[in-house]
Amino acid sequence: MQNTKPLRILLAVVFLYGSATLVAQTNCDKYHNSYVPTSLNDALNNLNCKWSNSQKQAFKHLTEEDAITQHQFKMGSALRNKWGLSVGNSELARSFKAAGVSQADAMSTIILTSFHRKLNGKSIGLKAQIAQYEMLKKEVLMSDEDREQKAFNTTKVGDKVLFQYDYDFISEAQEEKYMDDICLATGVVTGKNATKLLFQVRLVASCDTAGIVIGDIYKKID
Repeated sequence: MQNTKPLRILLAVVFLYGSATLVAQTNCDKYHNSYVPTSLNDALNNLNCKWSNSQKQAFKHLTEEDAITQHQFKMGSALRNKWGLSVGNSELARSFKAAGVSQADAMSTIILTSFHRKLNGKSIGLKAQIAQYEMLKKEVLMSDEDREQKAFNTTKVGDKVLFQYDYDFISEAQEEKYMDDICLATGVVTGKNATKLLFQVRLVASCDTAGIVIGDIYKKID
């Protein structure tokens, strides 16, 4: 069967983004305070018009991760409420849903990410953003058993891993580090037990020069 997913995402991107492109100068007169954008491109033009130069410069010079983290709560919340993303009744929200993005948080994240990239002269990468959203949505829906199976399947013999150990401790200091989640061992996977989803690991380094105490040949990665 032919894989139609890339075509579906491409069509969704065209529908969501629209045919126009974001330019340095645009008609800002239509963006009154109660205006609700109809597409992602329209939303980016709106932000470009409504934000002051100082706001845009401050946002632009943040790393992408910091830009989204710092603005997703307050600005993201404003976008979700003002532009009908939370209730999903605006044309902009419907365009996101048609592209496969159903959660309001994800919509505002894509808007802010796209605006940050545009300000920095980068490609929006909308298709990749939507694909990442779909992947994260699948991860959230996965059961704990599915996650363990996926981690087991993707970890290969010879891979370096970090893991916790709680059989016993060399010293009180080591136990205190473990309780503070700062005592991790580094090891190399030397074997796999597919029945129990357990790994055999050769210790490379630990948080104590004396090593670790372990009571089983197989140690499950935390």
